[in-house]
Amino acid sequence: MLKKIKSTKLVWKNKTFSINDLLLCILFILICDFVGYISSLFQTESLRAWYPLLNKSLFTPPPFVFPAVWGLLYTIIGISTFLAFKNAMKEDKIYVLFIFFAQLCFNFLWTLFFFGMRAPILAFVELLFFILIVVSMMKLYKKLSFTSYILLYPYLFWLLFATYLNFFIILKN
Repeated sequence: MLKKIKSTKLVWKNKTFSINDLLLCILFILICDFVGYISSLFQTESLRAWYPLLNKSLFTPPPFVFPAVWGLLYTIIGISTFLAFKNAMKEDKIYVLFIFFAQLCFNFLWTLFFFGMRAPILAFVELLFFILIVVSMMKLYKKLSFTSYILLYPYLFWLLFATYLNFFIILKN
């Protein structure tokens, strides 16, 4: 499916991608990774001293699963945003960037509220708004690139699962 055209173009499913496109896609992924890294700075102490003491759902994954899933999700979000941005008309690119950065802000805030402030109720309420932002992101991206829309489903499902885990912690602690 992927074939090389000339020296600086790639074609996949009749779409042409330049080296600049590849770099932009990588930039979106790195922005997500950066937010994840900054968020992790607010988790360290709580992951050591607070979170292990909480009563958690039997469905809570082991600790090593979370960074692996988030690494994959950040890559998917970056690729999805790149595809939507590439297909957007000039006047719509600002909306793609706005919703991309809005969901990253909500992503960061959940970590800050849950782990940094150790406030699961506040984190839960914020998570509900976070999900609405991601659903809005999906609606916008669907208009621009069906592939980018589909790529965001694992993100939405993970957030719904996180909502369940967060709510369980509120109920049992």
